[in-house]
Amino acid sequence: MSKRIALVIGVAFLAGCSGSKGRGTEEAPAQVTQNSGSGDVKLGGRPTTSTTTRPTDVPATPGAAGLPAGWEIAPTGTFSAKQQGGQVTISAKGENPTAGHEVKLMQSMLKIWPPQYTLVRKRPAGMAAQVVTPFEVTASFKASEPVKQVIVRDGAGRHEVTVGQ
Repeated sequence: MSKRIALVIGVAFLAGCSGSKGRGTEEAPAQVTQNSGSGDVKLGGRPTTSTTTRPTDVPATPGAAGLPAGWEIAPTGTFSAKQQGGQVTISAKGENPTAGHEVKLMQSMLKIWPPQYTLVRKRPAGMAAQVVTPFEVTASFKASEPVKQVIVRDGAGRHEVTVGQ
């Protein structure tokens, strides 16, 4: 009898210490199966949603790119760069689908030389005029030695921009 009580207490303890919040008094699973890639897990014959993810299970989102909340990678832009007086200036031109977008060239967190940039935008908070709106933004960094090219990313991919001297 005491072995049964110890077993029940042990199972209850393990179920309570499994790190799952909000599940209450679920029974320990008798059978665990997972459909590959679907994210569905069957615990004891009843389907639930998996709480673990692999990098391939998570769709790409703006936040996943390391961007602050509300920012997204701009779909496309036209880039140029020039070096003058110890400073490299990168320019990006393009169009937004509506008025009110905030656009900037965000420096990458990578500690490499020369720095890399990503063209990002933030949608307007409220209503906006439904008119294609051009934009032009710049970013710069100091460089005492000549820089031949810089890397800029947008929604179309990686662009190697030649730096004019």
